[in-house]
Amino acid sequence: MCGRFTLTLTKEELLGYLKRQFDIDELRQEYILPKFNIAPTQNALCVIFDGHKYRAGNLSFGLTNLLYKENKKKLLNARSETIYEKHAFSLLITKKRCLIISDGYYEWDSNRQPYYFLTQEKEPLVYAGIYQSHKGIDGKLIHEMAILTKEATDDLKHIHQRMPLILSKAQQIQYLENPTSNQAFFNQTFLIKNEKKLDYYPVSSLVNSYFNDNPLLIERIMPIGYDNDITKK
Repeated sequence: MCGRFTLTLTKEELLGYLKRQFDIDELRQEYILPKFNIAPTQNALCVIFDGHKYRAGNLSFGLTNLLYKENKKKLLNARSETIYEKHAFSLLITKKRCLIISDGYYEWDSNRQPYYFLTQEKEPLVYAGIYQSHKGIDGKLIHEMAILTKEATDDLKHIHQRMPLILSKAQQIQYLENPTSNQAFFNQTFLIKNEKKLDYYPVSSLVNSYFNDNPLLIERIMPIGYDNDITKK
């Protein structure tokens, strides 16, 4: 599961990246940076393709179940390996694809120790996503997204069995511009070839509260139980 992530770039760095990768010159809405703890229901910076050009703007993190709106629990993730088999997702994966722009994410191990994951090059991490739009109870349009996940790579499974579906620069373009309704082709294109190497380290449990949003959250700490006494054998 991927339920918290970051975007710690400055606005200038973000706009530079969007220009280089997607030829995007501006954001559709104002987006306050940096973000050290993007949580469910908060806005995330996302990119879509409208058939002619790429656009960047805000999508709320977490999908509403449109069949059971009274269920207030948001769907944060969708399994990429079976996404075409789920009726609720089959239309979104063919018609409503998005990219979530990030530069790191958090995951918790079985002891509830949080870890921060980032690229070895400390470059943006871009996740595959799906999105939908619907009217809220006030009649205003709500735009929201979920992150696709995959089985974690072998070096990360001891922390968590799942991870976001991270796309390379070439895969990002293919994901948005060439949607397919074939699960096998999707797996071959985006899962088998996707093995981006990540660094990770333990961080403070301060990240557990979405009220916290500051640089301390991504600082490396010594995990609980770690003994740094070098005199011990």
